[in-house]
Order: sequence, then structure tokens, then C-alpha cells
Amino acid sequence: MKYDNLLGEFLKGPDLLKDKIKNVSIDLLLFKPLVDNAWTIKEHAIHIVDSEINNFIRWKSILAQPFSKCFVIDEENWTKNLNYEQEDMDRYLDVFTLLRVITYDYLKTIHEDRWNQDYYVHEHDGKTNNITLEKTIEIYTKHLYRHFEYIDRNIKLWESR
Repeated sequence: MKYDNLLGEFLKGPDLLKDKIKNVSIDLLLFKPLVDNAWTIKEHAIHIVDSEINNFIRWKSILAQPFSKCFVIDEENWTKNLNYEQEDMDRYLDVFTLLRVITYDYLKTIHEDRWNQDYYVHEHDGKTNNITLEKTIEIYTKHLYRHFEYIDRNIKLWESR
């Protein structure tokens, strides 16, 4: 199928995240750099999973309710108000793995003609975008790497203290 490589990269996400944080101490996990709007590594990891939960509903919406508007989280308020520091990181990582496997298994069965046929409507920051299956899987594959940059920054700042 045309989307095998994309789905394969998408499926690697949980293992990449686990590898990224496997040797991170609790102190480093909870370290918040003195940088505007910085998050801890744990906040980044849990945000990734919260976003994945939203993506799970989004790709299903494309297939079940095409052209529907998607729910958009305010990530700053979620991170600030949901007390991520108290959450069980291992459970979140398990959820992340399970969601990616379910998504992978399901989307492998969808004929490639449907990957850009329907979409959900994404309204955010005054912009409206129509997001297809292909686009949503691309977005959430790249989303992980964007947060890896922040995690790497936190590690570097921690080590340079």
C-alpha cells in the first residue's frame, strides 16, 4: 500500500518516546527550565499521549462522520490545569502504544483511495483546515519529533546547570 512507510513510522512512535526518556531521572523528568512557557519532560510526554487520544478520535471521525468539526484542545491550559506531575507515566505510555497499534492495524485495512477522500474540519487560531487521513497521520508522526526537540533542550539545560 502507498501508505505503508508512513504507517510504519507512525507505529514506531511509542518505542521512540520510551527510548528517549528511559534513562531520565525523576528529577530531570520534573525539571522545568527557566524558559518562557517551558514544560517538564513529563508534561511533554503526557501531552503527546493526550494529543494521541484526540488523534484517535479524529481519524475515526474522518471515516465515521466525514466533514465534521474536530475538538481542539488548548494545550497550555491542559498542561497547566490537569496536574500532569501526578499522573502515572507508565500507564500513559501504555495508552500511547495501544492507540498507535489499534490505529495502525485499522488503517492498514483502509484502501488508499480513502486516505484523501474525506476529512475533518480543524478550526484553530482563526484558520480552517480540512485534514485527511494522510494528513492526520503525518501531523501526529511529526508532532512527536517536535516534542523531542523540547525534551532534548530540557536535558541539555539540566546537564549545563
